[in-house]
Amino acid sequence: MGGLIYRALVAIRGSIPFLIGFLLASLTFARYGAPEFSLVTPSLTLPVIYYWTLRQPELLPSWAVFLIGLWQDILIGGPLGLMALLLVLMRGAAETQRPVLLPQSALFQWFGYAILSLALTALGWVIASIWAGQFFDVFSFIGHWGLGVLLYGVLGLLFGRLNHFLFEQA
Repeated sequence: MGGLIYRALVAIRGSIPFLIGFLLASLTFARYGAPEFSLVTPSLTLPVIYYWTLRQPELLPSWAVFLIGLWQDILIGGPLGLMALLLVLMRGAAETQRPVLLPQSALFQWFGYAILSLALTALGWVIASIWAGQFFDVFSFIGHWGLGVLLYGVLGLLFGRLNHFLFEQA
């Protein structure tokens, strides 16, 4: 019986990055009371995927990342599969660059996030513009990306504490 409980606790602990991603996907497009803010609302899911892929990639496999992105796509009502694609691309890029980024300082990893999220936000902007048949405001794109980079600093700290508490304590 004790082994079963232990395995259940390990499974629950291992699902936390996915649950955080799912929750933040749900919060990404919540109304915040300021209509102009909705134009530049940063992605809350890109930081989740980047951070956990660098630290614990086995806890956030590609299929889980795809599900988080698909859930976000359903919520926003945009092109179905766009966020799923962007999140899977983020996971792939972070995993590819993991040997380079992981031993570096948190500041360097933050810079890595800024570059990857710029490329993916630009790709998302282009695809969404093509899908809508018009180019969206470039200043909204810059604001969306910039706020996301700032937000990664905060989320990265929170995820770091959570990672330490769940996985690195003896």
